[in-house]
Amino acid sequence: MEKGGHEGGGNGDTKKITPIKAFEIIKKVAKENPVAMAIVWIAIGAIFAMGAMRRFYHIKKQ
Repeated sequence: MEKGGHEGGGNGDTKKITPIKAFEIIKKVAKENPVAMAIVWIAIGAIFAMGAMRRFYHIKKQ
């Protein structure tokens, strides 16, 4: 299971999270806790919306 020298169990993993790995974690969480999943999706959506709005606002100001 362990690959590399000074890599701890879960701690070294989080540093190189791939989208696929993140998706696997999300799928696991979704099965166990749908409410937490909904909150995560809402948070992600809000972050993206804020970024888009800010960009749009800057374009309009010019």
